[in-house]
Amino acid sequence: MEVQTQQESSAMALKLFVDLSGEDSSKPLEVMQKPKGTVEDLKELSFEARSAKDYAWYDVETFLNYRVLCNGELEVRVRFAGFDKAEDEWVNVETAVRERSIPLEPSECGMVNIGDLVLCYLDREYYQLYCDAHVVDIQRQTHDDKGCTCVFVVCYDHDYSE
Repeated sequence: MEVQTQQESSAMALKLFVDLSGEDSSKPLEVMQKPKGTVEDLKELSFEARSAKDYAWYDVETFLNYRVLCNGELEVRVRFAGFDKAEDEWVNVETAVRERSIPLEPSECGMVNIGDLVLCYLDREYYQLYCDAHVVDIQRQTHDDKGCTCVFVVCYDHDYSE
């Protein structure tokens, strides 16, 4: 189980790109383009993106391209880690890209609360995915030598199953 960083983290990272959407287009181009950081700043960050095919989150190997839709939304074309170019997808930056989730250590289970958004491994008969879920119940247990024995009941966001 992995606790999500909030969307603000991704938004902060994405502000390193030039944002012209709210600028007055009558200004000279040089005035409108204000670099927010360097490419070196982005190299330190890892991202994940949600696939529209199965609603699962995958690590992003690389951002290939970007486009701005007529409604002003920004999309990026991503290559998922471990997949080839046939699986590349356009994803919405605001809703389907975020900083990579940070795994919790078993000793940190006390940080998880009911209502928290978590990234959970979903193991079904024909597929296994990492999907967003919300914690709906926690049965805290005493930890043993092997680690955490607590039980976390989650409701998956994409299909509302527990």
